Amino acid sequence: MFNKRYVINQHLELKKIDNYQINELYDFLNSLNNEHHLGFSKSEVDLVNLEEYIVLAKKRWTEKSSYFFVIYQDKQIFGLIKINVDKTNGQIKYLLQTYDPKIIEQLIDFFIRVAQSTNLKWLYLKVEQDNNQLDQILNSVCMYKLNLLELKEINIVRSNTKLIDNYWAKRV
Repeated sequence: MFNKRYVINQHLELKKIDNYQINELYDFLNSLNNEHHLGFSKSEVDLVNLEEYIVLAKKRWTEKSSYFFVIYQDKQIFGLIKINVDKTNGQIKYLLQTYDPKIIEQLIDFFIRVAQSTNLKWLYLKVEQDNNQLDQILNSVCMYKLNLLELKEINIVRSNTKLIDNYWAKRV
């Protein structure tokens, strides 16, 4: 369904998670100040757990149930993106070093274009309840710049976040 490598522009690319990235991933995850929601917390980050996590991610890739990418900006790890696939729905989970609106916009636009070339009909982006910064970016990038991203339809599942939007969804 997805390729192992995508080049978004000269500064930004995505690569399938693999064992050769383990040391860089370990350093990246330990440089973050908070826990994240990609399957383990910062307190659980060690090389053994990370290696097991990578093996499991690769297995899920072959099963076509989950696709895990490492995001590189100027050849340095910038973040991680995981797409969980359920039939024709793809839920995007993320971990980014910073929430730069231009990069978020490029990533969302990229995933929309990729989803249109697969059998995915919907993409969901989960917004963690405590992430006000991403809430604001999604509010401006995805809600008010719909034409720029060529969105056909948008659905929001209500929650009690500050923005009261828990999921951003786009029919592709």
